[in-house]
Amino acid sequence: MDELTRLKGVVLVTVAYIVLYYHFVFGQSLTTFYLYFEAKRLKKTDEKVRLGAIKYGARNDKRARCADRTVGNTLEQAVPFLTSLWLYAWFVDAESAMYLGWIYVAFRAIYPIAFWYGVPWLFISTVPNYLCIWYMTGKVAVKAFLA
Repeated sequence: MDELTRLKGVVLVTVAYIVLYYHFVFGQSLTTFYLYFEAKRLKKTDEKVRLGAIKYGARNDKRARCADRTVGNTLEQAVPFLTSLWLYAWFVDAESAMYLGWIYVAFRAIYPIAFWYGVPWLFISTVPNYLCIWYMTGKVAVKAFLA
């Protein structure tokens, strides 16, 4: 079996993760534009509404916070997830890496909904993701230690 065939599932998980990441980034931008046009529509003074102020200013808006934290948390977890996924696929087992990767991506996909509802719902997304990362990292570390 050639390497691409052996790692095909992990490649597809990685592509799905990247697509999901950009879905979150585009959602963050759409949220910013929505808030910008909403602010323009609702303004009560002659003060100009600036997109930069909405995008980079102190936004005390649950929608913006949810979009920002979804992108932020996805970025924060990208390195541990992708590194552990590929190390596990290469050194332990590509097929189980694929299944763990799909589990991770599925729970990552519900992060914005879970964040919106807050704790304890947020843990429904984050805890399974941490467990996937720690499991894969742990198996790789044990295998390397015993080699």
